[in-house]
Amino acid sequence: MVSENYLPNWLSRDEFERAEKECHRLWLSRAHVGDEERGRVLWVMCNPSKADEHVSDNTITRVKRISQRNYGACAIGVVNLFTKRKTNQAELDCGDAESNYSNADEVLRRAFHEHETIVFAWGAGSGGWRKQNMAAYKRRTEEVERMADEAGREPLCLGVTKRLFPRHPARLATDAQLVRLREARALQPRG
Repeated sequence: MVSENYLPNWLSRDEFERAEKECHRLWLSRAHVGDEERGRVLWVMCNPSKADEHVSDNTITRVKRISQRNYGACAIGVVNLFTKRKTNQAELDCGDAESNYSNADEVLRRAFHEHETIVFAWGAGSGGWRKQNMAAYKRRTEEVERMADEAGREPLCLGVTKRLFPRHPARLATDAQLVRLREARALQPRG
């Protein structure tokens, strides 16, 4: 089957393209034509990478494989804590109003309501950030976690970092197992 993108019915093509022109990504997806409804997994990561509507990068390829291996999913949707496209996370200013497109929170809320299976995978943040940037990053992760909770969703993850952030898939094997975020945090030793 051919793989292609899909836009959720609540996100218009015009709105999607307007955000892209402003270097923001509201949504990225991959689906096998004809199997879109067989299983969809929503991934929430940090900020958009080099992948785009036409080309996957290593992270998107890995996310597809993990989703298929764990759930037999044929479709993934990807949203981010921050919509501003920056390939180097250290360049992202988490406290800056320009870090997110105007309706980024609405996109997250709608995506949480549409997907039963949600994976948080934003990682520990950039080691090159100043203290205030890390504080803004932590506040944003808490906001997004609250949105998922308000939607009645219990997120999964690929384990957690020392700071209890959900691990990013970049350096994990494609056979990594998804676990409930709450359980992964409970198992992480505090140091």
